[in-house]
Amino acid sequence: MNYLIKLKTMALISSILGITLLTGCSSNTNLVKEEGISIERVNSSSAIITRAYLKMVGETLVLRGELTRRFSGHDLLAGHLHIELINNDNKVFKEANIRYKRKLFKSQISLFYLKMPGDVSGVKSLRVTHHTKSHNTDTSNSPWQDVNQSK
Repeated sequence: MNYLIKLKTMALISSILGITLLTGCSSNTNLVKEEGISIERVNSSSAIITRAYLKMVGETLVLRGELTRRFSGHDLLAGHLHIELINNDNKVFKEANIRYKRKLFKSQISLFYLKMPGDVSGVKSLRVTHHTKSHNTDTSNSPWQDVNQSK
């Protein structure tokens, strides 16, 4: 009898762990209000965005933050961050893809930094998403791109 109870308990724990691992990208709606703009962090299966905040540097508003590797290891954390600006109509109107840099050589923490585009008075919120695949992050001019509103 005790054997059946242990077996059922192990099956339940295994299924819960399996479901958790299969979900992969979990939307972590840690909404934080900074400068009147809410910040949503969307984690991936390999990294957690532990901090994201806005800061005035001189006359420029800057998005800063850090992400941490979910599992131990000292190799580079693959991927990029996708930043979306959302207006008062809940539509994405600007987006940017940026890279991040490790804090120290063998650190599990990586830092990111991005200047906000000019006037942000129409921005209701911004979404920071970690993607595990590499992406074109050419920032020779401005990383910000306008989004087609017909989406």
